[in-house]
Amino acid sequence: MSADERKAVIRRFHSSLDDGDALYDEVLTDDFVGHLASGQQMNGATEFKQYSQMMLGAFSDLHSSVHEIVGEGDLFACRVFFSGVHTGDLMGIPPTNKKFELSEALFVRFEGNKIAEEWQYLNQLTMFQQLGINPMAEASE
Repeated sequence: MSADERKAVIRRFHSSLDDGDALYDEVLTDDFVGHLASGQQMNGATEFKQYSQMMLGAFSDLHSSVHEIVGEGDLFACRVFFSGVHTGDLMGIPPTNKKFELSEALFVRFEGNKIAEEWQYLNQLTMFQQLGINPMAEASE
């Protein structure tokens, strides 16, 4: 699979996440591992799907768009832009009805024509500030 074809897989997969109809089984390897910015890890397509559904439930109008992608061989780096409105429960945090916008750095590793691993780097504090959430206060309650 060429670099351009792999870039197309990344774009197609991440654009499919917005509507909850993602191509998990088609695009992810059976032993996929996702490393979240929070330090948590997703193992397999099922856990990635559960995480995505939680995010779609917490944020109406959730939208992501992949901007630049650079890479070669089996490793690619992307800049992804996210936005949404916090209208549902977010890991026990009640809705604030506020909008957030942020960029994420994402590294993607392929095995063959499927995504085997992703590393997510984003500033969650920026999102919490935009939503009016103090994560330290939420953690102490």
